[in-house]
Amino acid sequence: MNALNTKRAPRDLVYGLGKTGISIARFLEKQGRQAIYVDSRPSPPGLAELVSIQPGAEMICGGRSVGLPENIQRVIVSPGISDQDPLLDEARAAGVDIVSDIDLFVVSARAPFVAVSGSNGKSTVTTLLALMCEAAGRTVLAGANLGEPALDLLAHEVPDLYVLELSSFQLHRTHRLPAKVAVLLNISPDHLDWHRSETEYREAKYRILREAEAVVINRLDAGSRERIVKGRSCRSFALNDARRDNYGTLQINGETWLARGDEALLPVKKMKLVGLHNQENALAALAAGELLGLGMPAMLSALQTFAGLPHRMQFVARFNDVTYINDSKATNVAAAIASVTSIEGKIVLI
Repeated sequence: MNALNTKRAPRDLVYGLGKTGISIARFLEKQGRQAIYVDSRPSPPGLAELVSIQPGAEMICGGRSVGLPENIQRVIVSPGISDQDPLLDEARAAGVDIVSDIDLFVVSARAPFVAVSGSNGKSTVTTLLALMCEAAGRTVLAGANLGEPALDLLAHEVPDLYVLELSSFQLHRTHRLPAKVAVLLNISPDHLDWHRSETEYREAKYRILREAEAVVINRLDAGSRERIVKGRSCRSFALNDARRDNYGTLQINGETWLARGDEALLPVKKMKLVGLHNQENALAALAAGELLGLGMPAMLSALQTFAGLPHRMQFVARFNDVTYINDSKATNVAAAIASVTSIEGKIVLI
């Protein structure tokens, strides 16, 4: 590789533009830090915006090999960049710190945050939990892997709480994650073109539980149960009977109810969310809300009004007795199975 022989004061290297890279640029500009921006694409998204944010920024775009420039203090990596990238290997060999935007968020945030992850359902739970917080009178900002990048959230007025949706890519590189509450919904094989193995993927997901003050887990996942730290507040959820303070479902007079232990909370028929997987999502959000001190009436009110997110089991139309549902966000096998099994009657997949 041909390194750029530029002798300057210590600076950052931002690897990967797009939404996250541009949010990093805005953050660094406010911090007054110098950076060089690298992207393998000739015309990456956000390039024009980067020029407006930092008109004199040094940029390297395109497929040519780039060595590690001199005087790089740290490399800040966008989530999609492979961990086996040669530039990252060179940075490790040189002892240069490799961090994520979430690392920068953690050290800069002035309000507590909830971290939500899982192979499926994390966007729904992140959004629903934020709505529950608002219904309970809390100011909240939600983002990261969903909506606004995490660092852009810091540009707003400081809320009572942040709710972050985190992908396995983000978790894999994040060094510290002291969440107020961490929620791990489920784990099924995914992104194995990025992670070197299913084990690495799972371990990335489990990182969310390490330093959290309190955790919400799917009690059917043995790996999550094994990683609970003794003495830490924990709530579990699943679509079965729950013991004590945990969340599950009850059958009452032939109807399914969401429940906390043996306390019936809400009949499922009053939810606008459709499907068994969304019952799990609702239970996880309720458990997280309880750990945050939200009142149950406010949470149940928000749950009954939430109709879900676009492209996720979204009702489109009904024509000639056929209901059309948009579930284009079901981009892995587990998500597709969850959707299909939540519908009764004949199904045609397009």
